[in-house]
Amino acid sequence: MDSDAWPSAAERLEMLDEAVAVMRELWEGGFVSHRGTHYTVEQAQVYTRPETPPKVYMSAFGPKALELAGRIADGFMANVGPHYAELIDLYKREFL
Repeated sequence: MDSDAWPSAAERLEMLDEAVAVMRELWEGGFVSHRGTHYTVEQAQVYTRPETPPKVYMSAFGPKALELAGRIADGFMANVGPHYAELIDLYKREFL
């Protein structure tokens, strides 16, 4: 495998899931340690946190990404494409 190759779409979604969980934990305050499948964080802390944690919006171009967005994000974004309207309808039905 080419060392510059991107991980598969499934692995990238898994990585995003783990990263958002760590970010949200950091925004709660205090020190965070995490040893996951993709990331290791040792005693990390956000010292200057906003009063309200930032919203997380996720790109979603297919049903698997949309399901993840509905579960971990505060909303989703997608470029105009052949399935854009279907994704919006699915998101509204399943997650709003």
